[in-house]
Amino acid sequence: MNSVRTYCQDLRTPDRLFNVSFIIMMLTMALLPFTTYLMWPFGILLMVLWIAQGQWRAKWENFKANDGIPYGIFLLAICLIPIFGLTNSTNQAYAWRTFECYLWFFIAPLILLTTSRKILTNKHINILFGSFTASVLLHIIVLFTRGIFMAATTGDNTYLYYSTFSFLRHPTYVAIYTTFAYILVFLYIFENKFRLSTLRKTLLYSIATILLVSVFCLYSRAGILTFIIIHLPLGIYVIRQRRSAWKGMLLIFSLIVGMFIILMTTQIAPENRFIESKYTLDENGKKPSDARMVIWQAAWEAAVENLPFGTGTGDCFEATREKYREKGYWVDFEHNYNAHNQYLQALLTNGIPGLILLLLYFFTPLGTSIRHKDILLLSIFILLALNSCVECVFDRRFGVDFFALMIPLLMLRALEKRGKQEDELTIKANIE
Repeated sequence: MNSVRTYCQDLRTPDRLFNVSFIIMMLTMALLPFTTYLMWPFGILLMVLWIAQGQWRAKWENFKANDGIPYGIFLLAICLIPIFGLTNSTNQAYAWRTFECYLWFFIAPLILLTTSRKILTNKHINILFGSFTASVLLHIIVLFTRGIFMAATTGDNTYLYYSTFSFLRHPTYVAIYTTFAYILVFLYIFENKFRLSTLRKTLLYSIATILLVSVFCLYSRAGILTFIIIHLPLGIYVIRQRRSAWKGMLLIFSLIVGMFIILMTTQIAPENRFIESKYTLDENGKKPSDARMVIWQAAWEAAVENLPFGTGTGDCFEATREKYREKGYWVDFEHNYNAHNQYLQALLTNGIPGLILLLLYFFTPLGTSIRHKDILLLSIFILLALNSCVECVFDRRFGVDFFALMIPLLMLRALEKRGKQEDELTIKANIE
């Protein structure tokens, strides 16, 4: 990954406003694993700079060249979900909060897909990914440092487990960030294996190992399962590129599956969340260790009753709470739990139109990854699609900010990479 120093020394562009925007974007990527509080100020700054750049006709041409039609339309369309939900919401306060949360789905593709690929090159995108990966690694080091210190001083090993380990934010979202950072490091090693020094290669392997181990310490079931599943297309991609790599990929996959089996079948963790999960409430209506099935049932029934246009963005919680009351699930369920499933949440809040818009957004990276044979885009689709089965990833800024930024960047990267491959094939054909 290109360093910031290389960028500062080698990059020459006449567009100073772009340079300022790029620095802000770098800071945004670096702060993403730690905080969401600066996302709005940075977003506003980026929009102001984007407007100040002008050149509207050129931006429209760039938007079309960057597959803004149709893919960019799907990226922007996700903003319409909470806007649509505002029209039939009684609870306008929560509806507007959701709309505010979703606006990065508008800001990111608008700014990125209207920028010329001659200016925002793969070099820039790699620097952004490098900033993100370094920040994720720092985040994990902070978690391990605190966890090891607290476990050593208190004798309580839960400080290296699940939410007690991931004290800065929910383990599922940290697992998403960490998995993506791991994939970036893994592919960088693979694509540059014969050009890396022994010292640099050792450092990168160590980083990949730290990220791998941290996914299991986070003990997010969705995070671990996604981490395993994502190695299947990753392994196929690597072996297709270099057949001799099959032994290494088989070893890595066997190691990960072995760690997963140990977690599932033993009491090595303070609490085995794979074995002890419960899906019904007890006779007193108390919440068990995992109540997702109860939540899903309530959300589904409320969604069906409010078809075809849903409850509205602001009224989804009251609809599900009513279902809890009907079934006697009253203790601990008076809180504002979302559906813990993004598909159900979209159907519940905005009905069939909302679900269709969501699926169009979800399958944007899948379509582009197949079209351009890009493993990173396929990986982000797997991360998004699988984690959305157990979490409302777009109900929290942790999920919105990550996917809103990463998907357009990966689309641009895939487009430029594919363009270079086509140019190489054209040159080769002309020579022959």
